[in-house]
This record gives sequence, structure tokens and C-alpha cells, in this order.
Amino acid sequence: MPTRGYPTEFKTVAFTLERFDESAGTVEGYASTWDRDEDGDAIVKGAFAKTIRERVPAGKVKLLDSHKWDSQHVIGTVTEAREEDRGLWIKAAFSGTAEAQAIRQKVLEGHLNSFSIGFEVIRDEIKRDPNGQTTRYIYEVKLYEVSVVPFPANENAVILAAKSVVPFQDLPLADRDRPWDSDAAVQRVRRWASSDGSGEKDTIDWGRYRRAFVWYDSADAENFGAYKLPIADVIDGRLYAVPRAVFAAAAAVQGARGGVDVPAEDVPAIRRHLARYYAKMGETPPWEQDSIDALLAELKYGRRNSSADFERIANAIALLFEVLNDDEKAQVLERLAPSAGPEDEPPPTDEGEKGAATEPPASVPALMAELGVLEAELDLLETEVA
Repeated sequence: MPTRGYPTEFKTVAFTLERFDESAGTVEGYASTWDRDEDGDAIVKGAFAKTIRERVPAGKVKLLDSHKWDSQHVIGTVTEAREEDRGLWIKAAFSGTAEAQAIRQKVLEGHLNSFSIGFEVIRDEIKRDPNGQTTRYIYEVKLYEVSVVPFPANENAVILAAKSVVPFQDLPLADRDRPWDSDAAVQRVRRWASSDGSGEKDTIDWGRYRRAFVWYDSADAENFGAYKLPIADVIDGRLYAVPRAVFAAAAAVQGARGGVDVPAEDVPAIRRHLARYYAKMGETPPWEQDSIDALLAELKYGRRNSSADFERIANAIALLFEVLNDDEKAQVLERLAPSAGPEDEPPPTDEGEKGAATEPPASVPALMAELGVLEAELDLLETEVA
């Protein structure tokens, strides 16, 4: 709707953004189309060109709750926009505040599914058609805000999708050595989230159910198949994040066992979500560590010639061992025993004869084989992630 009566000039003070949580989510859809709306206005394609070029990149187009121009009702910012054949497509990032997330939740549940725009008309023209109908054609606008509304002036201005990384739930952690069986855990979560304990689809509290996952398809939010990356189980009637489930989800995000089918733009938010559980465990997520491929490549070219390199390799082996139980560790060590070097062989150091060239250690092929076995063992033992 046009901003008749709305202020169009403000004085502002800049501030520094300290933190932005991508898990707060995004929303996208058509904020306006080229159709004639109920107000008798038809915005002409090209009218938003200057706004898209100048205002959107500068963060000057805000996402509001129902055209309420005050700080409490700013629920996000438009981050992308383009004119398409259908109309003005926008993508906006929600704030992480409770007010913004309450609106986002209503979007995800389908209670709110429309956009409306607040703008200043720069250039327009009124025309009357042969049937006597008057239409105002708007050729250029200055866009100030896009609002999430229950009833738009243009009924074709609809929200297409709300990205659906589940906000961080800060669940308590289960014991570190608790086994993880995703199928069994999901069944327990279904019973826990259902009104009668049956776990049947028509009894599920979907808001409660999604707390056990990192990602879900908001367009299909009331189907079990829409939920991916489970990380929680029900223990004594309470939902806990399971460390091995978090490790498995992180491995899937990294591409293990074929990876997980989620939108690429959601991966950073998924990683942020999982990283917060890693932090609770005092661990570093795998995407912040050196990859085993890089270590193998270094070994191949004889670059393991310092104590720092030794520490990196030892840490990688320790991380791989985390997913194994005691029996599995014993089996892996048994496989490695034939290629192990003397027990009293010290780790390499940076010291040596002055001026002497540092040669790759003779155990490089053996170490490469050991790491290769460990990597294969990890691949076999990684938990299947939905």
C-alpha cells in the first residue's frame, strides 16, 4: 500500500552490529506484482529498479509487522530483491528477537502468507480504460519497507518460502558415550511430541517435534519426511541433545555418506546451530579444523617434518577415534599394529644437525596407511542421518 501520510524523511544515528544469528531464518516471496490491486494501482515493471540498485544493498528497506513504523515492529531487513516477470521478488532476514521470531513462526505455520509494501511514488499517471475504470500506473517508487500482513491490497503478493533452520534450542547434553540410533530416537521423539503418546501423525505437536531437529521444510511442516538432521533423544521424559547425533549431523553437513539434501544457503546457519553444541561440549566443529585430506596430501609430499605437524596428525587421529567405542578402537589398533613403528620412537622435532636437509621420515607410507584405514573406518561407522 502507498505511504500516504507516512513520514518520508528521518534523521538516524548509526550503530555497530555486534552479532547476527543466521539461524533466525529468512523469508522470500513476491512483495508486489504487476497486477492492478484493490486500490486501483498497477505498479509497472521497472518501478523498483533504483531501489534495488541503491536502497536494498545499503540495508535501507526494512521488514515490518503490518506497516507499523516503530523500532519494536521492525522484524528484519530486505537483503535481496529483483524484478521478475511476475513482480518484485524479495528475500528478507528475520531478526533474532522474540517479536520477530513470533511473526516468523506464524509464517512457517501458514497463518501469515502475504506481503504489502510501503513506498513513496516518484512518477505515476492516471488512465481511464474504455469501460470507464480508472487505474493509476506507477512508473517509479522509492521503497521503504515490506510488511508481513494477513490481508494484502494485492492478493498476488504472497510469501513463497520461509527458510527453516530450527532456532537453537540449547537442549541439555546427554552423556558423551550414549549410543546414537537415529531411527529409534526419532520414534521416541514422535511419541513424546504426540498428544496421546502414540506418535501418530495426526496427534503430533509439530512445534514440539521440531525441537529435536536442526532443519525442516516449512512448506511441508506437518509431514515427518520434512525433518532432517535429528540431534536429540527423549531420556526419562525429557529431550536431550546427544553428542554422537551432533557429530553425525556435522559429518552429514560436511558431505559424509552423500551429505544431506538441504538448500545451500541454509548450510551456514546449520553449522552455526551445531557449532553451539560443539561449544557446549568444549569441542571444535569439523569445518573449523584441518581436513584429513589436507593431512594426507602433506604426508604424501613428505612435509611431516616438525613437531607441529605431528600434533596435527595426532589430533586428527584422536578426533576420528571419538566415534568409536572401546571394542571398535581395539579392532582398529589391531589392524594398525603390523605397521606401527618402535614403541620408543619419539615424535619428530624441529631440531637437527645445523645445515642438514630434513628428510621425510621413513614411516610416512605407514602413517598414510594408518590414516587411510582410520578414515575408512570412520566412513563405515558414521551414523546415517535423515
